[in-house]
Amino acid sequence: MTRVVRDYFTNELLDVNRTIRFVNEIVDDIIFYEHTNQIDKLVNIVDRKGERWYNKDNFEKDIIFDKSNGYYKLKSMLDLRGLVYSEYGSTSGYNYTFNKVYGANKHLKLFKDKQELINPEVDYKLSRYLKYTIGVEFETAMGILPEDICFRDGLIPLRDGSITGNEYSSVILEGNAGLNLLKQEVDTLKSYTFFDKNCSLHIHLGNIPLNTTFLYNIYKICVSLQDYLESILPRYTFRSSCYKNTGKDYCNKLPKNLKSFEELYRYMVGIPYFGDLNQPHPDDVVREHKWNIHQRYFFVNFINALCYKTGKTIEFRFLRPTYNFNKIMFWLYIFNAILIAGESDFIPSNLEHLVCHVYPEDIAKDLMKNIVKVALCSDIQTRIDDNIGARTDIEDRIFDTTELL
Repeated sequence: MTRVVRDYFTNELLDVNRTIRFVNEIVDDIIFYEHTNQIDKLVNIVDRKGERWYNKDNFEKDIIFDKSNGYYKLKSMLDLRGLVYSEYGSTSGYNYTFNKVYGANKHLKLFKDKQELINPEVDYKLSRYLKYTIGVEFETAMGILPEDICFRDGLIPLRDGSITGNEYSSVILEGNAGLNLLKQEVDTLKSYTFFDKNCSLHIHLGNIPLNTTFLYNIYKICVSLQDYLESILPRYTFRSSCYKNTGKDYCNKLPKNLKSFEELYRYMVGIPYFGDLNQPHPDDVVREHKWNIHQRYFFVNFINALCYKTGKTIEFRFLRPTYNFNKIMFWLYIFNAILIAGESDFIPSNLEHLVCHVYPEDIAKDLMKNIVKVALCSDIQTRIDDNIGARTDIEDRIFDTTELL
């Protein structure tokens, strides 16, 4: 006989085997349990009985996330040293209740509609010009986000064999609400994680035109800009094998000699184009071994746009990791402009040319100022032998103004 219980949060009747039993209250040392399947409402806490689920709202003042172990704990269990390490220590690992996977698409349904802004929404200027959806992949070297905060902020923990920590991928971000959530994600990652020279920041733009003219235009634009980008970015931007522990290049410049979309497709996919942009890539048919697709490893990745039925994006892969939201916003303006230019068949010769074509004069002027900042950061980093661009404190000092927000 099936035992039925009432979900504490939704009042829905559920099979008890499909729910989580959690601590809802403790009164005079008497523990009161309830049931739910709303896992985002709970936190898994290490207490004197081991690990148990607790109602997050009811115990918020009594718990602390132990950054040195990656678990919530009751504050009453910690001495002074434990409290300090819980606040500032950090560890690596994967302490989540869902499977560890390589692609965010596997968990998008699980994370759908679980996000919540903790501060009032800000009106970002970019939202007036942003035509595309955004997905951001943050690679980390150390640190674990609490599971409930992952759901709140829309950060999906992923596996990545090239780094020592977790990769955190944003849910699909759209419009002004998406930019606000992105700001919250960056602040959270800054509080809980660290990155190192092996980490990168990848930005996907989706909801793009899926036609051959647009995709080939994006290729031509990126080829036109890549030498210019190389001149203003850290010296090893397009030569990650010079510093990555794996000794591999993950961010090559694009080949310049592809004379048509058909040549682009054959080069990237390895087979002729037969009029279908939804076919799987032959080197990863089931979409679970993306590292086998060596054509991903250009500073702009076209594979998702050229292949597969879902997750159709253009991915920009050349950014160093950062928790500087101003810098991320600058590059979102640039990537948005590249795709807009691709829709209008415009081929810019440099970033100044690009932003002046796409944005109003006042926005373009501010963007040109920030283009100079990118070059200045790179120049200072080079002068102190930081060819990787790892000294992000330099960028934080220079990208400290908010004219683009």
